[in-house]
Amino acid sequence: MVEIRAIKQNEAQRVRKLGKKTFEWFESLFVPEPKLCYVAVEDNKIVGAVLYKYLVVY
Repeated sequence: MVEIRAIKQNEAQRVRKLGKKTFEWFESLFVPEPKLCYVAVEDNKIVGAVLYKYLVVY
């Protein structure tokens, strides 16, 4: 069963590597190291992620 949860600090590299494999070579250059992210975990392996960013305008 897939579990959706917030990213842990030590998982950022794995999520970035997954993102780089998902996109074409040029687009993968722009995949950032995630700070705010939800991950999908199945059998203790990250199978997906959603990166998000807050935008505050004053």
